[in-house]
Formats: sequence, C-alpha cells, structure tokens
Amino acid sequence: MADRIALVARELNRVHSAGQARAAITAALGELDAGDRMSWYLNFLTTPDQDEAQQEISFIRGALAAELRTLGPIGDDQPVDGQSWERARRQVERAYVTVSGIEGVVEGARRADAEVIPILGDAIADAPRVVGEAAGEIVTGVGKVAGNLGAGFLGGLGVFGVLVLVVVASAAVVGRAGSQGGTLPLRTVANVALPGPSNRFDYTSLDPTTGRLWIAHMDAGELLAFDTRRRRVVRTIDAPGVHGVIAVPGIRRVYASATDDHAMLTIDARSGRVLRHADAGEYPDGLAYDPVEREVYVSDESGGVEAVFDRRGARVGTVDLGGEAGNVRYDSGSGRILVDVQTRDDVAVIDPRSHRVVRRVPVRGCDHPHGLLVDAPRRLAFVACDGNARLVTLDLRRRIRPLGRVQTVGSSPDVLAFDPGLRRLYVAAESGEVAVFAERGHGLRKLGQAMLADEAHTVAVDPRTHLVYFPLEGGPELRVMAPLRR
Repeated sequence: MADRIALVARELNRVHSAGQARAAITAALGELDAGDRMSWYLNFLTTPDQDEAQQEISFIRGALAAELRTLGPIGDDQPVDGQSWERARRQVERAYVTVSGIEGVVEGARRADAEVIPILGDAIADAPRVVGEAAGEIVTGVGKVAGNLGAGFLGGLGVFGVLVLVVVASAAVVGRAGSQGGTLPLRTVANVALPGPSNRFDYTSLDPTTGRLWIAHMDAGELLAFDTRRRRVVRTIDAPGVHGVIAVPGIRRVYASATDDHAMLTIDARSGRVLRHADAGEYPDGLAYDPVEREVYVSDESGGVEAVFDRRGARVGTVDLGGEAGNVRYDSGSGRILVDVQTRDDVAVIDPRSHRVVRRVPVRGCDHPHGLLVDAPRRLAFVACDGNARLVTLDLRRRIRPLGRVQTVGSSPDVLAFDPGLRRLYVAAESGEVAVFAERGHGLRKLGQAMLADEAHTVAVDPRTHLVYFPLEGGPELRVMAPLRR
C-alpha cells in the first residue's frame, strides 16, 4: 500500500502538460469509483462508516471534476499552470490515500480470524498500542510516504483521513465486526435457473394479468418471458443488446429497446412475434408508456432525447432533453412524462401533447440521476443517483421539489421497484447491494441494506403476491424472494 502511494507521488512529479494532468485526474476518478464499490464493507465497522467514506469520495470526485473543467480549454501539449496543478495534485493524492485506506479495511476483514476482537471501537480507543504492536510497519510506511508528499498533505485529509490510517493499521488485528452491510427484510423462496450465458441482465417488466415477467438478458441479446406461476421461461425473443422493456397489458403489447440495433421492438405479448422494428436513436435504454396519448417514450441516453412512438411502434416525435437521458416514467397524477437528465442533475417534465419539456426540477443532493420511480397515488417520485449513491424523494404535489432527507443506497444504484400494497421501495445497485425502504406518509424509512449478489442491479416486484425478483448473472438464475415484516 505504502509502495503504491509512493509510486503515485513519483508519477505526479512528472506531470508538466495539461494532457498529463487530465490523465492523472481521470485515473484518480477511476480509483474513486473502485473505492465507492468497496465502501459497503465499512458498514460492519464502527468508524469510519459507509456514509462517511462515500461523502469523502463524493467530495474528492467533485473537486477533481472541477479541476477537469478548469483544464477544458487548454490543449494537451500546453504546459499546466503550476498553482492550478498543485491544487489538483492534492486532490489526486487524497483520492489514492482514501481508497488505499478502504482497501486496507477490506483486505483486513477478509483475512481476519473468526476469533478476533469483534468491535473496531475498542481498537481505536487503544490505537497507540495497536499501532505500535500490530501494525507499526504499515503506519510508519504510510507516514514516510505522507512526508514525501508534503507537510500539508495529511492535514487536508481531516478526521476521515486520520481514521483511515488507524483502520488500515488495525484491520488485520480487529477483523470482522458484523455481517456484510446488515440484513434485508427478505427471505429466499427459490433460485430458478435461466437459459443462456452467465452475463449481464437489465430491466424487467411484469404483466400482472398474465403473470409473465419480461426479462432483458442484455449481453445474451435475448428477451425472456418468464411464467411466475410455473416458474419457468416460456419464450425467448431475439433482441440484440436489449436494455429496456415494458409490458402494456391493456393493449397486449410489449416494447423493448434493442440497443445494439439502435431500435425499439414492438412485440405481441401473446405470440411473442416482433411486429415492428423502428429506429430509436444512438443508445435506446429505458421506456415508459402513456396510456392517455397511447405513446411510448424511449430514453436515448447518449443522444440526449426522448424518442416518441405511437402504440403501433411508429416513431412520431423527438423531445430534446439538453443532456444525457436517464430513466423515464409516466405520472398518471399529472398526465406528464418525467425523465432524469443525468448530466444536468435534474428531472425534465414533458407535456405529452406538445412533446416539449415544460419544466425542469433541480434534484439537490443528487449526482447523475439515473433511476426513477413514480408513486402517482401518493404524489411522490424517487430518484436514484448513481454518481453519489443517494436516493432523493420528490414531492409531486403542485410545485415539484425534493422532500425530506436524502437516503443512502448501494454504489451506482440502477433499477427501482415498488410494491404499492406493502408500500415498499426496492433499490438495486451495480455494487450488488439492495436497499429496502418503507414509505411512511411522504417520506421513507430504511428497513435494510445488504449485499445480495454480484451485479444484482435489477429488480421487479409482483404487487399481487408481493414476491420480489432479482435476475442474477451467476448461473444465470432468477432469485425469488418474499418480504419479511420489519
């Protein structure tokens, strides 16, 4: 660890041009992403906890992003301003030390014996002895590197940086302090094998009238129809790079985004026959259906637009979002379409009659809004922010605005599902963590958050049975879970 930080310091000494500075900052951002994915391990330690780690990572990420913007107009071969680079360098160094600290915790927890001291707080209280007797070499090494980086370097780390060093030193002695990020109010009912290779799934959509769960097996290029009553796949449809899918029971249609074909597919829900294949832009992803105008909205993520289709699958319009398109939902309470605009950190409100953005709602506390779910009867919307692992509640009554406290979720949250009967919200993340919330009044109460499985980033819920479905790459399989009372 110390050798690695020393190597980073040496490489940073060689930065002289704007291009080299950009490369160093970009590499540090990648390091922060890795740290964010690992930070869920900190849930089983007394301090620093996951929220503290993610706040530190989020702060550094924001600072580095600002430095990249400063470098924007400067050519790669142009010399970098010494004062500007010194400021950026401090944040780059801070990124590596912070993530190295998290790595130390993770490695120490993985190697720890089951008989070791279970509470990190005791070790921190006894830190001088622990550091001196068990991990003096680690801290001494880090201290030497810190000295090489400059006197003001560790001073800029604050409380979190100091705790990181203590944790790194004591992790091998202290070991595990609990389970992997807590527990979930769910029990496994079945693990059902799915056909095809063990690779990435994406969105799902349940047709409650037939009990069919439509599953996008993205990297297999297939859309699966899963019978939830007999628990088996009854149909497989070719759909290259399929991301989004939405079943519309009222018209017996299923719509899917075949991203590798840059197309939207219109499918007969009974026969599985593809009725239409229409251009949907650069990178079609999530979908929403407006039952009043009988139109389908497809988020063209990199194209920065919503592609609009009639119920037959013919393209009838385009809505410019002015930024990268995230997930999209229909709000039956207002008759409007809501869509995350990821690069603007806002939600765009679309009038379906004019196909125009009529309002923008800034989502405070949210970095890169991606997931979206609307609880229209209670006039709430939930926005999952994959840039800083947060969940923001929006009040849809009259003036749309953020409401209540911002919740923490797993790293890189993706898909949300809601059980209207139990009023439970499920948030699945790319890290494999799932967070479960109870909707109370106009707010949320977290019931649990834990690691479910690698890449468990997509989820569906059956409002009739309350069963929860997670397509998983390992196997591959579909994990069926039932809710527990909390």
